[in-house]
Amino acid sequence: MRIRSALPDDNEQLVALARLTPMHADITICIQRDPDFFSLLSKKGNSEVLVAEEQGQILGCISIVNQEMVIRDISLPVHYICDLKVHPDYRGRKVGTMLCHAMKDLLISRNADLVFCTVADGNQKVMPI
Repeated sequence: MRIRSALPDDNEQLVALARLTPMHADITICIQRDPDFFSLLSKKGNSEVLVAEEQGQILGCISIVNQEMVIRDISLPVHYICDLKVHPDYRGRKVGTMLCHAMKDLLISRNADLVFCTVADGNQKVMPI
């Protein structure tokens, strides 16, 4: 398995992965990304998607969006981690952990200072990560 930056050609597999991986919690959420997985991210800010791939199949993904936010009257770059998705057939194989570590390395290489993400209440599977 290798971790790499997503390419436009990955769109179809990423849309399919999004369909397979709703956020299960007290309330299940599934954001439809069809026909363009990358469109929602680009509306939020500058983004990058990392994918875990094996033999041409995308096993999982994670995204980062860079946004400007005002904190105490100062405009600062903030990095929002989202879209952690692992194909159901590959859960329990450390795909999500590897994606998170790769994203952490990417953020460190870019000198990211403020990083946040949101987790749906009741989504216990992601909390250890």
